Amino acid sequence: MAVYLSDNGDIHLFRGDSGNIKVKGLPTDKNYGVYFAVTDATTGEFVGDEVSVNSNNSDTVVITLSAEFTDKLIIDDNDTVTAYRYGIKICNGSDEYTLIPRVVIENGSPKFERAPKVIVHRKFVEGL
Repeated sequence: MAVYLSDNGDIHLFRGDSGNIKVKGLPTDKNYGVYFAVTDATTGEFVGDEVSVNSNNSDTVVITLSAEFTDKLIIDDNDTVTAYRYGIKICNGSDEYTLIPRVVIENGSPKFERAPKVIVHRKFVEGL
């Protein structure tokens, strides 16, 4: 497993590797569906399918990224890394809340933060 979450919220991984991301601080009042998606940093198009888990009223969930999922994160032939963006949303019935990227209130106005990156490093060995 080679998926790392840095202190600034960026995810680093090798293309084709699997791993887990722990999401903490979820509300515990409901059993939320927690959704994780990756988008192309330039076009905003989704890459692969969303990954989802249920919170089961817990404040923490683990999102598993499969090797098949990370293998869809393409790197140009001349590059060694490529940056994507990711988001996390919680849903329950008709209620939906985007957690990442965050919205913070500054001087009474909402400020939408930029989505953190998924930094994909070139695959160096194929393995299984």
